[in-house]
Amino acid sequence: MTFDSLYPDAPVQLLQIFSSKRCGDIVLSAKKGCDLRKKFEWPEHKASHGSLHKEHMVVPLLINQKIQEHKIRTVDIFPSILKFMGKGNDNEIDGKSFV
Repeated sequence: MTFDSLYPDAPVQLLQIFSSKRCGDIVLSAKKGCDLRKKFEWPEHKASHGSLHKEHMVVPLLINQKIQEHKIRTVDIFPSILKFMGKGNDNEIDGKSFV
């Protein structure tokens, strides 16, 4: 339901972050155009890790196979490729195949 919003995957991402044993009590996310680092760091950073904002979450997907879904998450790509290749997956992963 949030796919077309400014924060398309935020509910799932926040649930996963706060479910992690390594998560603290507060999670910070910089607003678009800002970075949560020092003005100068060695080595100099050219990018950051991203955020919950649409510009960081939506990734174009080009594929030469028919797919069932038009709104998918990036974590769905790996299990879908496995299925296209006829491979099973015995590991517990977050994504669901869109094939």
